[in-house]
Amino acid sequence: MKKIFILCAVCAAALSVPSAKASIFSWKSVPEEPAAGESLRATLFLDTEGKDINAVEGTAVLPSSFALEGIYDGNSVVNIWLEPPHAVSPRTLSFSGIMPAGYEGTQGKLFEIVMRPERVGPASLDISGARALENDGRGSETKLTTVPLVLNPSPSSDAASSSLPKTASDRVPPEEFTPVVARDPSIENGKYFLVFATTDKGVGVNHYEVMEVLSRTGNPLLNQWHVAESPYILKDQTLRSDIYVRAVDRAGNFRVVAPRAPSAFPAITHFRSVSVFLLIVVLLCIAYLVARARRSSSV
Repeated sequence: MKKIFILCAVCAAALSVPSAKASIFSWKSVPEEPAAGESLRATLFLDTEGKDINAVEGTAVLPSSFALEGIYDGNSVVNIWLEPPHAVSPRTLSFSGIMPAGYEGTQGKLFEIVMRPERVGPASLDISGARALENDGRGSETKLTTVPLVLNPSPSSDAASSSLPKTASDRVPPEEFTPVVARDPSIENGKYFLVFATTDKGVGVNHYEVMEVLSRTGNPLLNQWHVAESPYILKDQTLRSDIYVRAVDRAGNFRVVAPRAPSAFPAITHFRSVSVFLLIVVLLCIAYLVARARRSSSV
């Protein structure tokens, strides 16, 4: 994953002027002083300190006295998640993503987590293994400072509130995106695969689904939605199916799109067009011969 992370950062980079300042990972919580048993929302922000950053990764380490309730990456400055924020253990979550056009700013939201203190006492939320790469064409690793979130939950209040994002108020589907069909000799023996990714400005993308539709298929499984991850190996390697990708956010909103055709598609489309053309020519010839025969018989 680290090699892929660096490679993607280098490929997405554009030249920029180096800076000696250190970028900053920092947290902000709501509420700032939670009570035991009260959920809080902690958001991780990136301050580039004037640098142009195009890749970030790290591991969030939760306090042992807190329970993780949710992870949300909606409205993130990260355009493509190589590894979306996800729990790798009850107390840690990992993330890795890139911003192909680069990002420069003081408060770039990466993601947010919702957690609940199970007891009172001081605790801290920190980041380990944090890295940020510059948008300099080389994927240079920039100096990075991480600022932990220091918390000190108070005794439980009578009316503990929840900081879970309100999914019911999110009625906006994920952003527009264009999946791509491609193939590479080094991937699954050169089989065609589908690549896709998008973002969601609300509560974040929950999952993707793929459906391949063949009008004359004998396999009903090809005409059903299947939960999928990118890259997705196409079941119909003849590319005769209509392919659809559905991105579903955590509120249940979804967007359905069709992929951009690979270089092989035009040839297939051309072949089909020629076949239709020849069929039309044959039918016209038959119609002409029938009409001629009728004229002859009438004479």
